Amino acid sequence: MGAPFDHIAAPYDAAFPQGAIGQLQRKHIWAYLQQVIHRLPGLDILELHQGSDEDALLFGSRGFTLVATDVTEEVARVIDPPSRQYSMPSKISSQCLDPYHPEETLFDKHYHLIFSHTGGLNALDPASLQRLLRQAATLLAPGGRLVAVVMPKWCLWEVLYFLITGRFRRIFRPWSARQSDGISPVLREFFYTPHQLKRLARQEFEVVAIKSVGFALPPVCLENVFGPRKTLLKFLNRWEERLRRFSFLAGMGDRYIIDLRKRAPRKR
Repeated sequence: MGAPFDHIAAPYDAAFPQGAIGQLQRKHIWAYLQQVIHRLPGLDILELHQGSDEDALLFGSRGFTLVATDVTEEVARVIDPPSRQYSMPSKISSQCLDPYHPEETLFDKHYHLIFSHTGGLNALDPASLQRLLRQAATLLAPGGRLVAVVMPKWCLWEVLYFLITGRFRRIFRPWSARQSDGISPVLREFFYTPHQLKRLARQEFEVVAIKSVGFALPPVCLENVFGPRKTLLKFLNRWEERLRRFSFLAGMGDRYIIDLRKRAPRKR
């Protein structure tokens, strides 16, 4: 019998990577990750909420050893055939991890990077997220990094789109329940501002950087509207490259990257 969330694994896998907007956003995320991984002191990576084989293969192709985890058995199996196809089974492995009870999963090493993609942290309520962050700190080597892609409470693009199209009842919906990209009508999501996430992580982590993803680019949920407009997307993507360095925009885009470093033990 499959795990309770197995039925959402395939659509979750497809929601972000496919489509013109998703691919452009992904390139910006990987551009930042390239900067991070070149500074890591080691080669061991733990991926939380793994929904696609693409990230795992990219890490593996760069020489890193990666353990990809997720709450569902179905998602955990996603990476196995591709890793064998590209001759990387020794570099990439998968493991189930219940994010609500992360302490119940045992790992045999410390990691230099923990990575969470595609709003994986948004599946957790604040108490569970704080518990996961505390456990993540115990799994990191000294000076290790936690890099997550998170969906904020609201997206300026969505507000403008609903205003222009006359869907006034939807204008203020992003403040409490943003569009979930059509992943699942029953999957509850929680949205966090950068400030809220910093507060939840402050005991174990210090903030290295916060970067907007999808401030100039439209959100993934508007792929059907903007995806076919290639010239417009190229123009917006150029502005995305210029604006992504401004951290104050992170809470108004489709997603944001938060880069955290494990705090050194306090001296007594």
